[in-house]
Amino acid sequence: MPHVTLEYSANINDFNSQELFSQIHEILGQIADVAKCQSRAIRQQDFYIDHGRDEDAFVLLRIELKSGRAEEVRQNIGQQCHACLVDFFAPIITSNGLNCEPAVEVNELGLYIK
Repeated sequence: MPHVTLEYSANINDFNSQELFSQIHEILGQIADVAKCQSRAIRQQDFYIDHGRDEDAFVLLRIELKSGRAEEVRQNIGQQCHACLVDFFAPIITSNGLNCEPAVEVNELGLYIK
């Protein structure tokens, strides 16, 4: 059951997180049961990047997977999700004149009890 967290700066507006998560879930479906995938978006109102310019922004997608997957698999998922993130946010970043390099972090879940 992957856990997906999209964290982004408040100066990134007007996007459909459900549309993005649908694309991310499709990628994750290659290695996991996405019926139990939990995704959330967190808008960070209070942030400071570089020298605090209004046009500086961030997008970070964190993916946590159950342990046991090969590093090569995690790397592949990370690269595919990064390409998806860049494609998805490029028009928003460009049209708003933002400085932003979307990033993806793929980790293994530690002890997970449900």
